[in-house]
Amino acid sequence: MIRLLFAAILALAAPSHAFAQALTAPLPNGDNLIGRVITRPVNNAGTIAGCTVGTSSAQCLAAATATQHVGLQNTSNTAIIACSWSGAAALNAAGSFMLQPGQGRDYGPGIGWVPTGALFCISTQASVSLYVELN
Repeated sequence: MIRLLFAAILALAAPSHAFAQALTAPLPNGDNLIGRVITRPVNNAGTIAGCTVGTSSAQCLAAATATQHVGLQNTSNTAIIACSWSGAAALNAAGSFMLQPGQGRDYGPGIGWVPTGALFCISTQASVSLYVELN
């Protein structure tokens, strides 16, 4: 009986969480014990541009313009914008991503990649401003 009680106490005291396990290999570059380390360039002022999006797909950003970060934001209160990094953008279609009114999207170290293709966008309304920040 005492052995069973002692075994039960040991089982409860043993760490069962994944984060409580011993580190047996080196961490990959950019990682630490808490999570990924995200670095942002401090020596690049970046570029703040804009694009007026209409009801036909048009190019908003040339290919390979950004090298470290791209931030997009639909500045409209009512219009929806669809954009594509792989050719003509289309509303509610595969290959295009939607930005609801006021919604933004970031690409860069935090998500692991920066698009290199040209950015094409289309909107549900004429003359909608798309905020574009890059470096």
